[in-house]
Amino acid sequence: MKKITTMLLCALLCLSLLAGCGAKQEPLPSTGEYNELNVLLDWYPNAIHAFLYQAEAAGYFAEENLHVNLIPPAESSDAITFVAAGRAQIGLTYPVDLINAAVGEGMPVQCIGAVAQKDLGRLVALKESNLGSKLENLSGGTIGHAGVVTEEIESKQIAAAAGLSEGEYELLDCGFDLNTALISRSADAVVGMFVNDEVITLRQEGYDLDVWEYSEFGVPDFYGLIMVAGSEDLKENPTIYERFLRACRKGFNDVKGDEELALKLIMEKMASDDNPLDETQQRGSYETLLPIMEPKGSGFLDADAAHFQEYMDWMTENGLLKEPGDPAALLWYPEA
Repeated sequence: MKKITTMLLCALLCLSLLAGCGAKQEPLPSTGEYNELNVLLDWYPNAIHAFLYQAEAAGYFAEENLHVNLIPPAESSDAITFVAAGRAQIGLTYPVDLINAAVGEGMPVQCIGAVAQKDLGRLVALKESNLGSKLENLSGGTIGHAGVVTEEIESKQIAAAAGLSEGEYELLDCGFDLNTALISRSADAVVGMFVNDEVITLRQEGYDLDVWEYSEFGVPDFYGLIMVAGSEDLKENPTIYERFLRACRKGFNDVKGDEELALKLIMEKMASDDNPLDETQQRGSYETLLPIMEPKGSGFLDADAAHFQEYMDWMTENGLLKEPGDPAALLWYPEA
């Protein structure tokens, strides 16, 4: 209920902030002059957004002649919709939404960077269920998910990898109340819990958990969160986005190197009466996210076509796409 209430409040904020943008903004100037950017978040502000708030607080956006409005969404799909319509310049969203929009519907949007370079979703069970060593014990049990079609397919693939046929288990649409479904034993295991959110919260509340990555069951390990922008703006005004990304990387370097700075920023700049945050939970989220946002051998915001190709192939094989499309067309890179 806390998340639902927060999202309703975020919806009002999003609409009020974007009301002044008009139905469609004029193209941004491509010179080095001052620019105002609307950045639509994927969810209420939390540890994964710390690099943005640090770039704002430290003046990195201002150094790049940018004024950036960080706006919570009314719905998780708003980033694609608003960016494609020109009502926001940048949005944080999920790769499957970009693929469905750009490949499935031909919408003019592209990825400008991967914020989380591994999937954040997990299969989770209470340790007392004894599934950790023998997942086939799900036979006769229930797998809960949030009602997202990709999670339903992932649940079936996980069960198949455990040697179960579809008649040997039940799928349960839990909506977004995965925690309750698990701890009430309505579901024996759940798909769709975020390793930087629900997993940390449950452990903080004293629950012992078994946690698996989907890639252990043959699901491609894909980006957990990306930033997108409109293709026309990227083509006409590349320097604006280069400046934005440069400031973002500076913000990330700051919070990466100073945990206390990051936690202070989260609790002072991102927490509020409308968006209450628990410092212990956010500390755990910060520590979990760092190696996901900048894995070994990769730079923050790096993204490549191979990851998109693998995931689009998986979507096509499972009937989520008619055909994979060109992964390179989904990505935008600043010119060298």
